[in-house]
Amino acid sequence: MLNICMVIVICACIRRRNKINYNSYFNLVVNEELVEAAPIVHRVVIVPTYIRYGDTVTIKCIVTGNPNPTIDFLVKVRFLQFLGQYARRCLQCNSVTQPFDCSHVSECGRNEECYLEQYVSTDGIILYDVGCKATQLCTTSHGPFGKRRSIGTSICFACCNDKDVCNIDGHCSAEKFIPPTGSNICYKCHLSGRPDSCHQLTLCDQHSVCSIRQVTNFLGHIRWEHGCVNQAVCSSLSNHGGCSYCCDSPLCNYNCSKTHSVITSPSISSTTTAIQQTPPIVTQIVIRPTNIKYGDTVTIQCLVTGNPKPTIDFLVRGRRLGPNVQVDRTTHVLTISNFLPYDDGYYRCIAANLLGDVHKDFHIQGQP
Repeated sequence: MLNICMVIVICACIRRRNKINYNSYFNLVVNEELVEAAPIVHRVVIVPTYIRYGDTVTIKCIVTGNPNPTIDFLVKVRFLQFLGQYARRCLQCNSVTQPFDCSHVSECGRNEECYLEQYVSTDGIILYDVGCKATQLCTTSHGPFGKRRSIGTSICFACCNDKDVCNIDGHCSAEKFIPPTGSNICYKCHLSGRPDSCHQLTLCDQHSVCSIRQVTNFLGHIRWEHGCVNQAVCSSLSNHGGCSYCCDSPLCNYNCSKTHSVITSPSISSTTTAIQQTPPIVTQIVIRPTNIKYGDTVTIQCLVTGNPKPTIDFLVRGRRLGPNVQVDRTTHVLTISNFLPYDDGYYRCIAANLLGDVHKDFHIQGQP
C-alpha cells in the first residue's frame, strides 16, 4: 500500500489581555464596564467538505471571547494508507466459491491492481481469493501453476486494472458475472460517514436503480445511505437536497461530484443533471410565543435554505447559553424552559455548509 501524508489541524484559542476589540459582537457591557469572557471554539468550518488532491482548502475557526481571542493553528502529521480519488476499487474476499460471491470492496493503493487467484483447497475444492496486489507482482498470463500454499495449491493467478471490480469478470476460468437483464451492482450501506466510504455491494433488480441519500443520524450528524430504490421515488429523492440522487450504471452511487448520470423519473431515460450547490441563507426566525412572559417555555426555530443542507448553531451575546436552554440536534429548535430575566438579550443563529456560513441576529425580551 502507498503511504500519504495526512494533516491534522488543531485550532487553538489564546486570550491576549492587551488586545481588546470593542466592536466585537460578543462584548457584554454592564454598568459601562467591559466584562471579560474566556475564549470558546464554537465550530471549525472546512471548505470543501470532501477534499481531493489539488483542491484549495480553507479552514475557519469560529470563536468568541473577551478580549477578542487571537487564533493559532497547530499541525500534526501522520502517515496513512492511501485512500484517494484515483484508487482502484476491487472485490476483496478469501476462499469464495466464485468471485461474484464476494460482496466486499476495498480501495487499492496507487501502485496496486485487482487480482484473482484460483486454488485447490486441501479438501480438493476449487476456491478463489480476490483483492488488491502490487502491480510489480502481477502478470497478464494465467499462472503460476502448482504453487503450494498452506490452504491448498494455486492453479491460476491473474490481475486486471481496466475498471473497478474487474476481478469479477471471469479470469482464471471463473464463472463470469452477468447480471440479470435490467439489474445493476450498486453500493449498499446504512449510515456511511462519507459518500465514498461504503464498501458493501448489492444487486438492484430490474425495477430498481442505485441510489445515495444524505440523511442525519440521531445526533444530527450528516450521514449517507446507499442502496436500491424504485425508479418512481427518484424525483423526490433528487429534491431531497445535499448529495441525494438515483443513477442506473454499475457502482455509480458512491460520490458527490457536481454532476451524475441521474434518473429523475421512471418515464425519463438517464440524463446528465447538475446537482446545484447553494450557500446557506437564513430566511426567517420563528419565536413562540410572540409575547413572552417570564416563566414561559420559549421555542426558537431558525429557518434556513442551502445545499448541502446547512448545520445550525445558536449563540447568545456576551455569555453562554443558560442551563435551561436545549437545542434539538434533529429539528434545530432552541427551547428555553422557564424563561427568566437572565434570558433576555440578543441571540444569533448561524447556518453553515461547505460553501460558507451566514448568521442572523435577533432580540428576545420577556415581560412580568
